Amino acid sequence: MRLSKLLAAAKIPYDGADHEIERVVCDSRAAEKHTLFVCIRGFASDGHNFAQRAYAAGCRAFLCEYPVDLPTDALVIFSENTRIAQRSALPFSVFRRKNCRLLALPERKERRRAR
Repeated sequence: MRLSKLLAAAKIPYDGADHEIERVVCDSRAAEKHTLFVCIRGFASDGHNFAQRAYAAGCRAFLCEYPVDLPTDALVIFSENTRIAQRSALPFSVFRRKNCRLLALPERKERRRAR
């Protein structure tokens, strides 16, 4: 799938170079050529810290919330909230669920104890 089509589905404005994207991942260990690496800031770790590792594995397209230190041939696209883009807008068929941890749980209703 073309990068421009993925980003349009995620409602992220983009008018740069168009690349072929075969997978979208948020785990740098799964990143490779033709992969879009989504840098997600989580509670325990920040995916932006693993962008260099994804680059070393061959990934050249990154979706980030803030600037990361990458070589000039890396394509970095900015989004206000990569978690929302990853969870709801990017086509599910491109995601491999095993590469991403559960990012949010539905709110639990508190149960009241009977007295």
